[in-house]
Amino acid sequence: MNRLSNNNPSVKAEKKNARLKRMQKIYNMTVVISTLITTTSISSSAVTKPSGVSTGAMNKIIDIVFYILYAGCAIYAASAAFSIVKGHNEEDPRTMKGGIAGAVIAGIVCGSLIAIKKAIFS
Repeated sequence: MNRLSNNNPSVKAEKKNARLKRMQKIYNMTVVISTLITTTSISSSAVTKPSGVSTGAMNKIIDIVFYILYAGCAIYAASAAFSIVKGHNEEDPRTMKGGIAGAVIAGIVCGSLIAIKKAIFS
Protein backbone atom coordinates (compact mmCIF):
# COMPACT_ATOMS: atom_id res chain seq x y z
CA MET A 1 0.00 0.00 0.00
CA ASN A 2 1.31 3.40 -0.93
CA ARG A 3 2.27 5.60 2.05
CA LEU A 4 0.53 8.62 0.53
CA SER A 5 -2.68 6.77 -0.23
CA ASN A 6 -5.84 8.04 1.43
CA ASN A 7 -6.71 4.48 2.39
CA ASN A 8 -3.50 4.04 4.39
CA PRO A 9 -4.44 3.82 8.10
CA SER A 10 -1.38 5.76 9.24
CA VAL A 11 -2.23 8.66 6.90
CA LYS A 12 -5.79 8.69 8.22
CA ALA A 13 -4.50 8.69 11.79
CA GLU A 14 -2.14 11.58 11.04
CA LYS A 15 -4.96 13.60 9.47
CA LYS A 16 -7.20 12.86 12.44
CA ASN A 17 -4.47 13.90 14.88
CA ALA A 18 -3.88 17.12 12.94
CA ARG A 19 -7.60 17.96 13.06
CA LEU A 20 -7.70 17.13 16.77
CA LYS A 21 -4.72 19.39 17.51
CA ARG A 22 -6.31 22.20 15.50
CA MET A 23 -9.58 21.84 17.45
CA GLN A 24 -7.66 21.79 20.75
CA LYS A 25 -5.91 25.03 19.81
CA ILE A 26 -9.24 26.64 18.93
CA TYR A 27 -10.76 25.42 22.19
CA ASN A 28 -7.81 26.72 24.23
CA MET A 29 -8.03 30.11 22.53
CA THR A 30 -11.77 30.22 23.25
CA VAL A 31 -11.18 29.42 26.91
CA VAL A 32 -8.54 32.14 27.24
CA ILE A 33 -10.70 34.72 25.50
CA SER A 34 -13.78 33.88 27.58
CA THR A 35 -11.70 34.02 30.76
CA LEU A 36 -10.36 37.44 29.80
CA ILE A 37 -13.85 38.72 28.99
CA THR A 38 -15.24 37.36 32.25
CA THR A 39 -12.49 38.84 34.39
CA THR A 40 -12.79 42.16 32.59
CA SER A 41 -16.53 42.30 33.07
CA ILE A 42 -16.23 41.26 36.72
CA SER A 43 -13.54 43.83 37.49
CA SER A 44 -15.30 46.66 35.67
CA SER A 45 -18.79 46.07 37.01
CA ALA A 46 -20.17 47.70 40.09
CA VAL A 47 -21.41 45.29 42.73
CA THR A 48 -23.53 47.95 44.33
CA LYS A 49 -25.34 50.51 42.27
CA PRO A 50 -23.90 53.98 42.77
CA SER A 51 -26.41 56.69 43.47
CA GLY A 52 -27.48 58.60 40.39
CA VAL A 53 -25.65 56.33 37.93
CA SER A 54 -27.43 54.09 35.44
CA THR A 55 -25.88 50.60 35.16
CA GLY A 56 -28.37 49.25 32.62
CA ALA A 57 -25.90 49.15 29.74
CA MET A 58 -23.30 47.33 31.82
CA ASN A 59 -25.89 44.79 32.94
CA LYS A 60 -26.80 44.11 29.32
CA ILE A 61 -23.13 43.58 28.42
CA ILE A 62 -22.70 41.21 31.34
CA ASP A 63 -25.80 39.27 30.27
CA ILE A 64 -24.46 38.98 26.72
CA VAL A 65 -21.07 37.73 27.97
CA PHE A 66 -22.71 35.10 30.13
CA TYR A 67 -25.01 33.99 27.28
CA ILE A 68 -21.91 33.49 25.13
CA LEU A 69 -20.30 31.44 27.89
CA TYR A 70 -23.50 29.38 28.29
CA ALA A 71 -23.50 28.74 24.54
CA GLY A 72 -19.89 27.53 24.76
CA CYS A 73 -20.88 25.14 27.55
CA ALA A 74 -23.80 23.88 25.46
CA ILE A 75 -21.55 23.25 22.47
CA TYR A 76 -19.06 21.40 24.68
CA ALA A 77 -21.89 19.34 26.21
CA ALA A 78 -23.18 18.47 22.73
CA SER A 79 -19.75 17.26 21.67
CA ALA A 80 -19.54 15.21 24.87
CA ALA A 81 -22.93 13.66 24.12
CA PHE A 82 -21.70 12.84 20.62
CA SER A 83 -18.66 11.11 22.16
CA ILE A 84 -20.91 9.09 24.46
CA VAL A 85 -23.04 7.89 21.55
CA LYS A 86 -20.00 7.22 19.37
CA GLY A 87 -18.29 5.24 22.12
CA HIS A 88 -21.42 3.22 22.77
CA ASN A 89 -21.96 2.41 19.08
CA GLU A 90 -18.32 1.45 18.53
CA GLU A 91 -18.21 -0.43 21.86
CA ASP A 92 -15.27 1.69 22.95
CA PRO A 93 -15.49 2.29 26.71
CA ARG A 94 -12.65 4.82 26.65
CA THR A 95 -14.49 7.16 24.26
CA MET A 96 -17.76 6.70 26.12
CA LYS A 97 -16.19 7.45 29.52
CA GLY A 98 -14.45 10.48 28.04
CA GLY A 99 -17.80 11.73 26.79
CA ILE A 100 -19.38 11.18 30.20
CA ALA A 101 -16.53 13.08 31.85
CA GLY A 102 -16.99 15.90 29.33
CA ALA A 103 -20.71 16.09 30.06
CA VAL A 104 -20.01 16.26 33.80
CA ILE A 105 -17.41 18.99 33.27
CA ALA A 106 -19.83 20.98 31.10
CA GLY A 107 -22.50 20.70 33.79
CA ILE A 108 -20.11 21.84 36.52
CA VAL A 109 -18.89 24.79 34.47
CA CYS A 110 -22.44 25.84 33.56
CA GLY A 111 -23.52 25.57 37.19
CA SER A 112 -20.54 27.59 38.37
CA LEU A 113 -21.27 30.27 35.77
CA ILE A 114 -24.82 30.53 37.06
CA ALA A 115 -23.54 30.74 40.65
CA ILE A 116 -20.99 33.42 39.73
CA LYS A 117 -23.62 35.47 37.94
CA LYS A 118 -26.06 35.22 40.84
CA ALA A 119 -23.45 35.90 43.52
CA ILE A 120 -21.64 38.81 41.91
CA PHE A 121 -24.06 40.47 39.50
CA SER A 122 -27.42 40.21 41.25
